[in-house]
Amino acid sequence: MIHAKLVRDKIPAEIHTRGARCTYRLLDQHEFVIALCNKLREEAAEVDEARYAFRHERMLEEMADLQTVLDTLLYTMGFTSLELNASVNKKMREKGRFTNRVFLEQSWEPGEQP
Repeated sequence: MIHAKLVRDKIPAEIHTRGARCTYRLLDQHEFVIALCNKLREEAAEVDEARYAFRHERMLEEMADLQTVLDTLLYTMGFTSLELNASVNKKMREKGRFTNRVFLEQSWEPGEQP
């Protein structure tokens, strides 16, 4: 089976423990950032899939995976959680949150017709 994706550190050992074999390599910094960004999309899709299946406990697990990947990307890019929180707070002050459930359907710039 071909996987060609970033996996958690202990996965190769788990594969060997059950008597199976695998090959893997360690990524350089550039490859790692690309793989983490791909993993973010993969994990976000899994959150969405769990939502469609109405499996709330699975959704929480997938959100934990998503957070783990985001935290790793943050660290890899040289940011701290304090910097991230400052950026989050700035964005919330400037643009708000998502708590009011606002769903923008259309907008028109001055001079444009609806």
